[in-house]
Amino acid sequence: MEALLRAAEHHMAWHGIEGADLKAIQIDAGQRNKSAVNYHFGGRDGLVEAIGIWHRGPIDARRSELLDRLEAAGTTDVADLAGAMVEPISECLAEESGRRYVIILAEAMARYGSDLLVDAADVPHVESTRRLNRMLVDELGGSAAARRRVGHAQLVTITLLADTARGVESGQRSVRHARRRSRELVGLVAALLTAPLPDPRRPPNPDPPGRPFAQR
Repeated sequence: MEALLRAAEHHMAWHGIEGADLKAIQIDAGQRNKSAVNYHFGGRDGLVEAIGIWHRGPIDARRSELLDRLEAAGTTDVADLAGAMVEPISECLAEESGRRYVIILAEAMARYGSDLLVDAADVPHVESTRRLNRMLVDELGGSAAARRRVGHAQLVTITLLADTARGVESGQRSVRHARRRSRELVGLVAALLTAPLPDPRRPPNPDPPGRPFAQR
């Protein structure tokens, strides 16, 4: 099964989740059974989920460790929590399988949309993500706008880490450069999270007077 997972990571990272050829995955994995993916994983979606479970366990454990450390030290401000959002996933960039997972994860998360990312999908090994998101929403005041902001931060984090992973996979960036970009991303995510939230009591700005927008 591990051979299938590794072959699937390669094809899905390069060709997309839907663009990956299941037959090519089975051939690269050395599987003679033409129905190996369906037999072991129930199809394409099950294969993607298996890849996620394979990687999420260590990420979840690492993030839990960081959150425990922050709570013990009493330093759970937004900047510290931004680090706990970025760092466990950025550590995947150090090796090939992890980079490919991050690329696949970005595509999968884009399907959910940022609003659903706040609660995290009901799948194994996301307990630390839910915990982090609750802590961030509380730090930001607990409003609906705060929840949306946390979802945006999650989506930005994965999207930009996937962009870095693609650069390393294509040979355009080194792993060392990827680490530096990941550290910069912590600051970017912290800035996104701490930017002023919209006042729910103020209505949206109306169009300025003058010609209709279509005529400008």
